[in-house]
Amino acid sequence: MQPLNLAPAPLRGSAAEMRLLARNLIESAALLIALTVTERLLFGPGFYAGLVQHPFWIVVLLAAVQGGLYPGVGAAALAILMLDQPPRPVGMDITQHYIQSALLPMQWLATSLCIGLYRQLQIERERHLREENARLRETADLLAEELTRTDAALGAAELRLIVADPEPVPGAGLAARTGAGSGAGKDGP
Repeated sequence: MQPLNLAPAPLRGSAAEMRLLARNLIESAALLIALTVTERLLFGPGFYAGLVQHPFWIVVLLAAVQGGLYPGVGAAALAILMLDQPPRPVGMDITQHYIQSALLPMQWLATSLCIGLYRQLQIERERHLREENARLRETADLLAEELTRTDAALGAAELRLIVADPEPVPGAGLAARTGAGSGAGKDGP
């Protein structure tokens, strides 16, 4: 009989997580490039800077909600790098221009941090539940195999008892085998 192995299932390697992170970053970069190309081809450079909500918000939010903290921050960093800053208007102080130019990237970063951290906790909880589910399924499979082996051994033992010659009962002696019983003592001399 084999002992039950009730140890937790080994954790999934970080290679799968790195592939997922790389895929999320590549998707974000592709969306940002598509938005930038669309702006340049259809509207002209600097068009997005004049909008109330910059279209890169979509990419940052999607990455943070879908992938968690790291893809969200990565998408925000890529969006910051690809952001087309408008030129400083005449008469505007350089410090005021830099502060105004940094507001949108800081909003992307703060949003990706907040949403990404929340989503990362959900992802970790889901991963833990999947691992626990896999461990419990493995334990249930091992218990089912052990139950099957025990049932087979019990069936074989019952079959041996049914088929085997009965053992003599102690105390029955020769009288029980020959048929001479208790009635012989009453009729005899």
